Amino acid sequence: MKNYYSPLSLFGRAPFLLIAAILPVVSDTASSCECIQINSWHALKATVDAAISVARVAGTRPQVLFCPFHIEKVHTAEYSDEQWESLLELDAPIHLQCYKDNAEDECVVKMEGPQYTRKMWWYRHAISVESNDVWLQGFTMTGGQNGALTIASGNSGVKLIDMIFRGNSCPEERAGSIVYAEEKTSTEIFDSQFINNIGTALQNWGNMVVVKSQFIDNKATEFWMSPDVDMEGGGVGGAIINSEGGMMFLSKCKFVGNEADTTAPAVWSYDGSGIDGGGNCGMNNHVTGTSTRYDGIHYRSTNTFRGFGGGTCLS
Repeated sequence: MKNYYSPLSLFGRAPFLLIAAILPVVSDTASSCECIQINSWHALKATVDAAISVARVAGTRPQVLFCPFHIEKVHTAEYSDEQWESLLELDAPIHLQCYKDNAEDECVVKMEGPQYTRKMWWYRHAISVESNDVWLQGFTMTGGQNGALTIASGNSGVKLIDMIFRGNSCPEERAGSIVYAEEKTSTEIFDSQFINNIGTALQNWGNMVVVKSQFIDNKATEFWMSPDVDMEGGGVGGAIINSEGGMMFLSKCKFVGNEADTTAPAVWSYDGSGIDGGGNCGMNNHVTGTSTRYDGIHYRSTNTFRGFGGGTCLS
């Protein structure tokens, strides 16, 4: 298992907390690690809530290690208190990690339910980061229809590590993206994948570093559905939008097959604060219905385009 620490981290190595008295712990015979076994979204949420409660009393930052799982987070077309309260709110420092002993091991959260409509005001993204020093590592999120994860304003020290966001969408004519970092946030993303999402894969309003991550076959919200480019990204930024006031540093990332209606199918940045830090590559990022390729960053403030320093991706 990899450990990720950087100068942006606000804390040192955190203690590992397993709440064995409350939840079942499964020993892994191949290693000295132990992991918690769950079989539902309710169990995941209960595990995390219990870990945060215990840690607050103990004055520690917990690390919770989950055994591989495939669970569903289900919504319906009718409001219920249970659906509204199903949001996983990470409101205290915590490190949630999927234990992967083999390459095929996964911790998958699949969002299921009827097609989202505006009347379903209670249907939200699955996870909300509402504290500093929250790390998520090794999880796969798929099927979300109102994005997947939001980092709330003012939170720093957030890390997304070895995450997969695949086959999610964000509603038309609404601000947001699959992963959405609000103002005054500080986020680092490592070794993650954004694949086949609709409605911009990643939008940043704070400070963000993205390293060794892949953005493949993502599509921006169509311009006619969401014409407010600055706020909602209509027609631009299939993979990434770096919004006004945001600072984003990209390094060793791969952008392939992303799409947008008007321009910037790979990366759209409000100004020069969207930085190509080296090693980024692109291939077949295109404007819908054309052969025009934009394998790089489009800067709105100067209406200029700059190709990725790493050129064309080899594979």
